[in-house]
Order: sequence, then structure tokens, then C-alpha cells
Amino acid sequence: ADASYYRPFAELSRARWHDSHERSSWNPYVFMGLESVASFADPRPQYLPDALIDVSERLHEPGSSPQLWLLLAHLAGTLALLVLARRLWGADPWSGTAGALVWLLAVPILGPFAHGFDAQLLADALIPVLLLCTQAIITASAWPAVMLASLGVALALGLQCLHGHPQILVYSSMLLVLFAAQQAGQSRRWPRLLPWAGAVALGAAIGAAVWWPALIYSASSSRGGIGGVGIPMAVVAKYSYRWRDLLSLFWAQAVGFGRATYWGGMQVQDNSPYLGAVGMALAFAGFRRAPGDGASRFWWTVFAACVVLALGSTLGTAFEWLHAVVPFWSRFRVVSYVMILATVAFALLVGRGASRAMAPRDAPEPPSRPVPALIVLAVIALAGLAIVFTPLREAYVSTARSLRPGLDEAAANTAATWAGYELAALAAAVAAACLLLTRARAGSRAARIALVALVALDLAVVAIPDVWRSSGSPSRVAPPPPPLLASVAARDPHARVYVGAAEPVAAAGLAMGHYAEAYTNFWVSWRVRSLTGNHGAFPAVWQTVMERQLTRSANVLRAWGVSYYDLDRSVPLGEGDTPLAEDARSRVFRLPGALGRVYAVPAVVALPDVAKIVFAMQHPDFNPASVAVTTDAAVAGEYPGATTAAIEWVRDEPERLEFAVSCADRAFVVVADSYFEGWTALLDGMAVPIAQVNLLARGVAVPAGTHRLEMRYETAGLRVGVLATRWGLAIWLALLLGWGIAQQLRQRLAFSTRAS
Repeated sequence: ADASYYRPFAELSRARWHDSHERSSWNPYVFMGLESVASFADPRPQYLPDALIDVSERLHEPGSSPQLWLLLAHLAGTLALLVLARRLWGADPWSGTAGALVWLLAVPILGPFAHGFDAQLLADALIPVLLLCTQAIITASAWPAVMLASLGVALALGLQCLHGHPQILVYSSMLLVLFAAQQAGQSRRWPRLLPWAGAVALGAAIGAAVWWPALIYSASSSRGGIGGVGIPMAVVAKYSYRWRDLLSLFWAQAVGFGRATYWGGMQVQDNSPYLGAVGMALAFAGFRRAPGDGASRFWWTVFAACVVLALGSTLGTAFEWLHAVVPFWSRFRVVSYVMILATVAFALLVGRGASRAMAPRDAPEPPSRPVPALIVLAVIALAGLAIVFTPLREAYVSTARSLRPGLDEAAANTAATWAGYELAALAAAVAAACLLLTRARAGSRAARIALVALVALDLAVVAIPDVWRSSGSPSRVAPPPPPLLASVAARDPHARVYVGAAEPVAAAGLAMGHYAEAYTNFWVSWRVRSLTGNHGAFPAVWQTVMERQLTRSANVLRAWGVSYYDLDRSVPLGEGDTPLAEDARSRVFRLPGALGRVYAVPAVVALPDVAKIVFAMQHPDFNPASVAVTTDAAVAGEYPGATTAAIEWVRDEPERLEFAVSCADRAFVVVADSYFEGWTALLDGMAVPIAQVNLLARGVAVPAGTHRLEMRYETAGLRVGVLATRWGLAIWLALLLGWGIAQQLRQRLAFSTRAS
């Protein structure tokens, strides 16, 4: 799935490193060039010194399990949650294991992982580690333990910043602050927040190589992290749960957004909220038996709040109030990701609930059977069977098709069958859990083991099939053979293409089975420059391009360096249209009057704002060969030397372009690649200003004569961020070494004291 979007630039970056030992942060192949270092596009540790990057390259994907490091991180988070449940409320090993298995097999975590969201899994996996280390800082009795836990917080937070999903990072940081305050208040150890804050600061320094450039980038991003435009409410709504979807917390196949899958069943959603019916029963069983302490109230509050917040736009007017109070809310497209925090809370509450519910009773007589609960569960099981065999099936099918318009009747009937059987099976599983609890309270170890296995089975039958289907050879996410447009454009190394064909490209060996030309990053793998591509946070100016449909104008495409385009075979040929090549799916054409990615114009016109530039470029008389438009008045004027200027490519690399320019009089050179902060221009070795022209491109005024024009890119904030990261890692290693030496000295002193 999404792995095929994220891998191509990482592979380009890896290839450039092996070939020339140069780091890559600029992706030249999509969106007219795009900053990619602070994104999911390249998760490689480019902040490390050269020798350590070489080491990381040897370890990056073990052959037998390419996702090994992510899986180990998830396992570490699972073990951390097990220990945290023990430390918070003394959960016995079996109860703690039940809660840890909820985290290990949680559908809200494994679903996105199965769909290619590696950064999200890493960010998720480190949340329990951060919570455990925070709790240890606040409650540990010895300062060596406090120091070690502080180092754990710093490293986990740093790794979350460097390689995790930024939205999960923000959510988990909020939870971490609240949890630290709750633990400090409960234990009356407010001074312990000082070493905790120091650890957080060190973690932020370790992660600065990514979060600082990303923060600067967001000022110009479509996500609008600093004064940008935010996410349209329609997109937020698409990734928000509806009230009906909350049934999917304990009924995976409930009608709604959070549908899941079984062997042979429906496709799982990558952000299904299913947390397990058996686990839900255990969590509430513990709540019933003991109202709880401050920690349990805190985690119940977190769970309830996150479930409500995951509704996002469904909250209606309340969401608008939340948006006003919490401005970052609209910056996050997938508001349902807050369910990750609900999953942490739920896993801990399952551990607590199981511990309370399975605690042996003082009375020696066997406990009574849970007859009322069994009667209710029997009714639920009958309701599930009714969905399969009675008119309730029609109601389910009708609701499913109304909520998911693309669902045909046959698929809806299949869904109804699975949903009905599932509801009956879940009722039976919860009934079995109730009976096992009675045996566990009587002291049966076998009942405890069976109960833990039931918790795992409940989640595994939903999560594991989707993970299994998403497993296989890495070739399933490798770039497929290039389509006709890419094959034609590859013969012209400086060309850019525009995708006019809407029909998706079939790719039998690809995990997705097909892809859309306009919405793929395989252009990176094919080494062909495309006007569009796929990026989670492209520059905000592209929203104007899309909203005003500027790519419908051939003159605009010429201004942006497009030389080739394709159309579906179903589009009739116009008079005089002669394709360069064609196949069963599409025809490829050369854009009439194509200017290429570098050209000179004899006039530059300054306009007052972007709206005027868009209007001018959409005008039928706009001719990019004659005029460039800009908001920079300093470069406006006539450039008579442009008509006879000769421009020759010397270098065309991701972060460095070089041209030989010869003109009899002053000329204005347009480089039809993205204008972006971080690009600098040198004319014969001297710095010259770059103007933003034609909305997206870069332009430089060149005097008469023969010159060497060079453009170089450096990610804004990256140099400072990398320096902070390296110093942060050095300080962390020094503190760890100091802690180890101090522990050895302490042990020797203790041994000497005992010996004397």
C-alpha cells in the first residue's frame, strides 16, 4: 500500500549515498522538485556522521525480515506496557500479559502498519516506553534509577522525533505531560519534574535534525503548521469517526468506518478502532469490582476523551469550539489517530481490570455463576444470528450501502453474514471469559492462561490476517515497469511530464495491483520528472494550482517546463494531433512549443499579489516564452538579450543545478523547478537573488556576456538541527557512560565496605 509511495525517494537517496557519498534532501522528480528530508519520504538516519550512515546502510533491512527493527520496537513497547501495568497497580503477570497483548495485537496499530505506515508504528511503539520511563523518574526511590529512566525518556523521545509520525508525536507528547503531572501530584514528588523536563529537553535536542527543519517547512506547507492554511473540513471529516463507528470498539464488523476483516472476509480499514470485546469486558469488570485510584481515573479519562476526540468533525458545533481552543486540530488530517492514545489507556485498563477481576476471593466456597451476564450475552448472540438469517439482514445491508456508497449488494450481503456471525461469536467469547473469571477467582491457573489466550485470540483473528496479506517479498512494493509516458520522457533527461491519462495503470506484481500515474512517486524510481506526485504535506502554493485548475492550460504547462503529456485512448484525437507513441491504455504527445525546464524571457512583469498572477497565467494570451510574472518588483523590466540567449545544461542533480549562459544583452533566466526557501544562486561564483516567477518557478537576472549560473539547495534549519542532534546524542552517550562508571564505583565501594 503506502510503502510504495514512501520508498522510492529513500531508494534514490540510498543510491546517491552509495554512488557519491552525498546526502539527499531534495526530490527533483515530483511537484517540480520537493523538499523531502523532513518527511516520511526518507527515514534514513542522515543526521549521523558518514561512518555511522555506512553502518546503518548495512543494517537497514535484514533479508529474512525487512521490518525487523520496527517489530522489535513494537515488542519493546509491549514489554514496557507490561512493566508499567505492574508498577501502576501491581498487576499480576497474567493480568499484565493480557493488557500487553491488547497493545501488541491492537488493530489501530497493526492496521496502519500493514498499510505501509512504518513511521506511525515506530511512534506508537515508543509511547509505552516514554510512559514507563516517566513513571520511573517520578516514583523511583534511588537516583541512579532516576538517571537511567531519564536517559530512557531522552532516547525514546529523540527517536520518536527523528523517525516517528509527527501527528502521533504531538499526541503522545501531550499525554506524556499530563501523565507526568498526574504521577507527580499523586506521589507528591513535584521536584521530580525537573529531571523529567531535562530528559525531555535532551530528547528534543536529539530529534532536532527532523523536527526543526519540519517546523520551518510547515510555514510553507499545505498542512500549515505555522500560519499555513490548514486541512479542509471535508478531509478532516473523511478521517473522523461517526457515532455509529464507536460500536466497532468491540464489534469489528459493525456498520461504519471501523470495519475489519477475517480470513476470506472484508478488507480491514487501516484505522479501525477495534479493541476487543473480551478486553472490554475485563476492563469494565475491574472497574465494577473496584472504583479505582488516581491512576485508574486518569486512564479512564484519557480513554473516554480520546474516543470522543476521534469523532473529529462529527462533534459538529463542539468541534468548532475545540478548533478555536486547540488550533493545531485542523492541521491533522487523520483526527482518528488519537485512538492510539485510547489504545494505550485501554491496554493498561485491561491489565488493571483483569488483575482486579481475577483476584482470589476470601470466601472458600466456589463463586456463583454470572447468570445475568450470560443471559444478556445469549440475547446478543441471537441478535447476531438474526442478522444472518432474518429480516435484520436487510436492515444491515441497507445501512451498510447508505454509509458506503461504493459497496455493491453482494459485498453488503457478505458483510452482513460476517457481521452476524462475528457478533454471535463475540458474545460466546465474552460468555466464556465470564466463566473463566469465576474459575480464575477460585485460584485456577489454567483459567487465567485460557483467559489471556482468549484476549489474544479476539484481537488476532482481526489484526493478523491483514498483516499476513501485507507480508511477502519486497518486490511487491518495488517500482513496476514504467508506463509509456515515462518510457518516452526517459530519453530526454531534462524533461518534465504531465499526466493527462486518468485510467489507472495495472501492475500485476504490485501489492496494490494498480496505481494512478498522477498520484505516485514511482517517477522517482523511473528517474523521470513529473509535474505531480504524492506527498502528505506539499507546499501550500499547490493548493492554489489545484483549486484554480491551472494545469488545464497548455501555456501554464509550458511555463512549468512540461515537455510531454499523455491522454487516455478514449480521448478522441484533435485535428493535427499526432502522438509520439501509443499503447492499449494511452497516447503520449509532445507539448507544442515546449520550453523545457530552463529558458530565457525578454520581459518580467510585477503584479501585486498571487491572485493577479493566477489571473494573468490563465489568460489565453499568456505566453511564457515572452513574459514571466512575479510579485518581486526588483526584477521587473525588459531583458532584450533573452531572445538570442544560449543556455546549456552543465549539471542537473537533486540539490545542484548548473548552466552555461551566453547573451548579448541582459536576460532573465527561468528555471522551471520549484521556488523554495533554501535555494541560492551563484553567478560566476557571486551570490545573486532568486525571484519567484510564474507562481512556482525560479528566476535570475543575468547580465550580458558568458556566465556560469549555479543553483544550490540546503534545507532550511537542517544544519542547526543536525548539529543539535549530534550534540544531543553525544551528551546522551556521555551521561550513559557516566552512569555506568558511577554504578561500577558504587558496587566496588559496597563490596569493599562488606569485605572490611
